[in-house]
Amino acid sequence: MKRLSQAEVKRLLHYSADTGVFTWLIKPSYCVNAGDVAGTTCTNGYVNILIKRKRYKAHRLAWLYMTGRMPEFVDHENGKRDDNRWENLRECDPQQNAINAKLRADNKSGVKGVYWSDKSCKWIAQANCNGKRFFLGRFNDLTAAISAREDFVKNNFDLRFYREN
Repeated sequence: MKRLSQAEVKRLLHYSADTGVFTWLIKPSYCVNAGDVAGTTCTNGYVNILIKRKRYKAHRLAWLYMTGRMPEFVDHENGKRDDNRWENLRECDPQQNAINAKLRADNKSGVKGVYWSDKSCKWIAQANCNGKRFFLGRFNDLTAAISAREDFVKNNFDLRFYREN
């Protein structure tokens, strides 16, 4: 199956860089008309658009539409997965993409990479960098664990991609 091209996307869809919304230029199916908003927001928060029976994430289509390339990773700068405005998208690598991930719902410390260990009755600080997990220590004090994590982040991450929550 051939790869989707910028020309094909532009033949099928219009992308508004200001709003991040795609609309159909053609009638793609019996229940969708030209001019309709393309795509649906899925339970994971991403907008998916079906083109020739294949599902594409709208933020990746936006990148293809604007640049002619389909990168492996596109990051939403503000962390909102359905905000596909051009100013909110940036190409990234896997590590940069993970750095900007949202805080887990079960996180009790309020900081990525810092969690309470019932086993040791201490705060644990850790970080993943370049595919490796770094253990930063066990701490009696939450503030000390957060400080260790922040120091590691400052020294090892591209801070343009780092978002606390």
